[in-house]
Amino acid sequence: MIQNNSQNVLAAFDVLIEEIEDALRSIHKAGANALEDHNYDRAQKAIEYARRLIVLREKAAHLKGEWKDVEGTFSGHAEFCSENSTCTVYTATNEHEEYSFKAKSCCSP
Repeated sequence: MIQNNSQNVLAAFDVLIEEIEDALRSIHKAGANALEDHNYDRAQKAIEYARRLIVLREKAAHLKGEWKDVEGTFSGHAEFCSENSTCTVYTATNEHEEYSFKAKSCCSP
């Protein structure tokens, strides 16, 4: 389940980045049309808007990379419920600390 959630988040970042790129293509066309019409104010606004979209796309790509890094530090070793009623335990590490937590679906004692 954790792997599926990770893949869903990556897919969401991909969709977001693609939608921003679609918006960039549209604004590029609008800017080109404004230049052809000698409407330099509108063309300048399109350029400014495109610059902001590029920054936004870079931020989304950076966040996607951060998500991959976070997911890469997660080691999902588990202890499964058995006769001694242990819970599933996950461990996540980063460069400074190690965290352990019990899954929500722990067995009852």
